[in-house]
Amino acid sequence: MVKALILFLFVFDFDFRMILNTVVYVKLKIL
Repeated sequence: MVKALILFLFVFDFDFRMILNTVVYVKLKIL
């Protein structure tokens, strides 16, 4: 249970960073 929760948080954090990087990249490309 704990392992699944940690894995979920890790995957969510990774996805969040990827989304953040994509947003920053798009903003820089527009500017």
